[in-house]
Amino acid sequence: TATPSQHYDFAGWDDNGDGRVDSEQASRNITVDKTYNIKAIFTPKKYKITVKVNNSSYGSALVQQGGKSGNSITVEYGTNVDLIASAKNYTYRFKNWNDTDTQTKRSVSVTGNATYTANFERNTCTVTFKNGGNTISTQQVIIGSSISGSNKTTGSKMPTTPTSSG
Repeated sequence: TATPSQHYDFAGWDDNGDGRVDSEQASRNITVDKTYNIKAIFTPKKYKITVKVNNSSYGSALVQQGGKSGNSITVEYGTNVDLIASAKNYTYRFKNWNDTDTQTKRSVSVTGNATYTANFERNTCTVTFKNGGNTISTQQVIIGSSISGSNKTTGSKMPTTPTSSG
């Protein structure tokens, strides 16, 4: 009787030592009337790895292994696959994967079906207002948005209009 370990399937019995499956029955009876060299053949289970994005307007993601790539691929247990996240352009940035990893390209070992989500967000920059050498205000501003008035995402506002006597 052949009993596969976790993450493996029983493929069959090789009765001749040539690597080919001669019988697919996991349990069988054999009359011992000569010398046999019987080998159980086990194969790794295959698992589906899928990548998604939190906002496709901000960026894209793919899973890649060897010559295979896409939003979803099926590979054998124990295989390493690359997860790759790419921001659409400079106005967006990759924040992290749903498991908090922050690498835009990372390798993971396949141990079961899995889905990874690439999280993107709008990119920000720092705007510093100065009067001569004195800093009046420093604000975080979303790239591509206006700093006049209120910036709804970061809560930043323009500093009060400076006045000068005389």
